[in-house]
Amino acid sequence: MWLVHDEETSLQAALKVVKSAEHYTAAARDEVLILQHVRDLDGSDAHHCCRMLDSFDHRGPHGVHVCMVFEVLGDNLLSLIRHYDHDGIPLGIVKKLSREILEGLAFLHDECGVIHTDLKPENVMLKRHLKRRQEVANERAVASYERDPVAWTKQAPSKLKILVSSGKRLTKNQRKKLKKKEKRQREEGAEGGILEGLEEMRLGLGLEDDGLEEEDDAPVEEKLMGMECKIVDFGNACWEEKHFTEEIQTRQYRSPEVRALLIVG
Repeated sequence: MWLVHDEETSLQAALKVVKSAEHYTAAARDEVLILQHVRDLDGSDAHHCCRMLDSFDHRGPHGVHVCMVFEVLGDNLLSLIRHYDHDGIPLGIVKKLSREILEGLAFLHDECGVIHTDLKPENVMLKRHLKRRQEVANERAVASYERDPVAWTKQAPSKLKILVSSGKRLTKNQRKKLKKKEKRQREEGAEGGILEGLEEMRLGLGLEDDGLEEEDDAPVEEKLMGMECKIVDFGNACWEEKHFTEEIQTRQYRSPEVRALLIVG
């Protein structure tokens, strides 16, 4: 999935490019038909299903790729689970998101005649991001430095001195982790400070303009209660009267009764 910019409308969109192999192309064309059908029956965009804006074929050096253009959404529910450290999401938020997911599934089943078949946290997305863009940049910076601090040091941009003087800081948890790493580095006899380098890296990444609107500073719970979720990824969806396969759900998420049914079948 790619974040793209439409030069004609100046709007951003999410672009899904499918592999050119024949079986991928055939599945993608079925997905396009299902998404068009869902969009046509949900003219007001009120049923918590992702919205395909357009589709087209792209001919490249490896063949024809089916491309689908979607609205830009935020984090998926797996990110939300991780945000709460796998310790449970507040009940009020669970109730709200569950209601919207069930409403979306009811619309797909009752009005569209579509079975999603692959519902899981990764395939339900919030309409906006949980974190501010700067926080995301912090995490990317930490991960980048941890992967290869030597390579990062060689590539550090010259504008970082100006950025460091701006006074922006890493979050408390990030600084705590970095202090531990710096202590370990000193114990191993290495030279240089991790904290300073990482903070410079974070600031450099934070200034990159990804074109996304900055999120507000409201508490996460407050933002979530006012944030819609949408069912996404119809790559494995099928029609009620036409099943492309009899296997449903990612195996790890498959309920016991469905597993039993598949074994018996």
